[in-house]
Amino acid sequence: MLGACGLSLCAVAATLGTATAATLAGSDFSDSAVFNAAGGAYDNSASNTDDLDPADQVTVGDWSFSGTGSLATLDADAQVDMPSDNVTKLNGDTQIQPLLGSSAASLASHSFSINIASGFQVDLTSATFEFRKATGSTNVRWLAFKTSEDGGNVIFSELGDPRPAVQFGAVDLTGPQYQGLTGTVTFNWYAGGQGSGNIDFDTGVRHCDPNRLGSHRLKKLTSLSRLPTENRLIAFRKPTP
Repeated sequence: MLGACGLSLCAVAATLGTATAATLAGSDFSDSAVFNAAGGAYDNSASNTDDLDPADQVTVGDWSFSGTGSLATLDADAQVDMPSDNVTKLNGDTQIQPLLGSSAASLASHSFSINIASGFQVDLTSATFEFRKATGSTNVRWLAFKTSEDGGNVIFSELGDPRPAVQFGAVDLTGPQYQGLTGTVTFNWYAGGQGSGNIDFDTGVRHCDPNRLGSHRLKKLTSLSRLPTENRLIAFRKPTP
């Protein structure tokens, strides 16, 4: 079920001007029946995303994987000093760190999609997430990221620091290719490096602000920035009336 953010996190919220927001969907890698509630057991199933507002016009798909990508079983060491409980671990491969702009086709992928109903649009602005290499050794590990709007090429690629350090990745998504999006949009994370290539991963929070254009509603993802109280949440939000 959803909870604080999952992969151990990613959230999407909505804000336009001073509009307030309400959660629509999320994933917290927890089996707690209450969204964002502490104390649930770790859940690394592909279906650990939830639509928290079925009446809204943006839904979230299951996690999907390619290559050696998958969500690992619970690793107690991955939880140490991370901002939230039920932190996941991305299973990677042994490939070297990809260059920015290089193809992600052969990398170990972990992804989910948002599905935008007809007559709706989404404007992206940024994506943030927390990560580190899933080891305290000198093995070199890396994390990379792209969206389905990037022509198959990596737009973020950084080496992971050893445990128990925590890194905060940030990706600017204000470019024209991320605006006025319709249909399905996919977010991909890739992990790899020496040894297992695994990465501890806890995504930040995303935000989107609904607005009306005539009879249509424009959803703006104003930020995928980390929220201190929901730093593992993958959620969509809409403004309250």
